[in-house]
Amino acid sequence: MVKDHYSRPTIQDDIKELREFQSKGIERIKFFYPQLDSNLDKDNRLRDPPHRILRKRAEKLLILSRQDDALSWNSEELMQEGESFMSLPIKDLSDSLPNKKDILSGVATEILLKAITLKEDPEWFRDQGFRPSNSDMRDKLSSILEEDLKEKKLRRIDDVLELIYERRNNAIHLGFHHMENYRQPHQFYKVWRYLLERFFDEPTQEVLQFVKTSEEKSEVKDDASDYAKVDL
Repeated sequence: MVKDHYSRPTIQDDIKELREFQSKGIERIKFFYPQLDSNLDKDNRLRDPPHRILRKRAEKLLILSRQDDALSWNSEELMQEGESFMSLPIKDLSDSLPNKKDILSGVATEILLKAITLKEDPEWFRDQGFRPSNSDMRDKLSSILEEDLKEKKLRRIDDVLELIYERRNNAIHLGFHHMENYRQPHQFYKVWRYLLERFFDEPTQEVLQFVKTSEEKSEVKDDASDYAKVDL
């Protein structure tokens, strides 16, 4: 009887192959930035700069994550008699899927931060192993903006980005309940709009209009119950 010398592939083989594939992807990123040495030949390059691809992905996810808000958000309708100005009631999600809005908003924002930091400082992005953490990207963003913005505005941007990240984490890691706060969406839209306009010459007009419209519709009318005003 002839023995079968065929060696079955293992999951570890596939993991190794995936990591090698990822390293080739990094070469495709490096190709577009003169500061980074790349061994990639032109035939294998991406069609667009990586930061532009990331920006477009973030834009699509932003619309997908918040499309239910877009034309219907009205903060005054949410402030029903007897409810706290701080928030709406906690919602039990025991029988529900995780909160899609918080998860996709968080992913979209993280991809947008990757697009910004890669575009503004490819060498820094490389030094982070091409996988910077959320907190490192927020710190990097603050260092980029600190020459243009005063501390109050820098703090508001970073606070909003941290809030988006915390809501994402709650939805992913626990997600048994979540709390809606009528004041927060306006801040999300304001920061997204600012980042798109500040760092990109060509944000998709559909996305920019979506964010601007949602920013206007989610504005809290009662100044006394809103966060301190910070214009961006």
